[in-house]
Amino acid sequence: MHIATIRAFLKPSNCIVLDEPSSAIDPIMEKEFLDFIFKNSQSKMALIITHRMSSVKQADEIIVLDQGRLIEQGNFETLMKKQGLFYELFLKQQY
Repeated sequence: MHIATIRAFLKPSNCIVLDEPSSAIDPIMEKEFLDFIFKNSQSKMALIITHRMSSVKQADEIIVLDQGRLIEQGNFETLMKKQGLFYELFLKQQY
C-alpha cells in the first residue's frame, strides 16, 4: 500500500486520493509517512480520507463529514478553536 502511494506521487498528475493512508502502521512510521505525503504534495492536490484526527494537522483545509453531511471546514487551528465535532473527536483520540 505505501509503495503504491509513493508511486502515485511520482506519476504526473494534479490530484491524488489517499484513503486511510496511515492505517496499520505504528505512530513513528505514520509521522514519517505523513511528512512524506505533505512534503511531496506541494504541486498536487492530495485528498486524504482518514479517521485519525492527528493525521491532518498539516493539512491546508480539513473537511469534517458526519453521515455524509458537511459539518465543519477549516484548518487544524481554526477547527480546534471552534471546539466543535473535530475538536471533540481529536480529544477522544488522544487517550
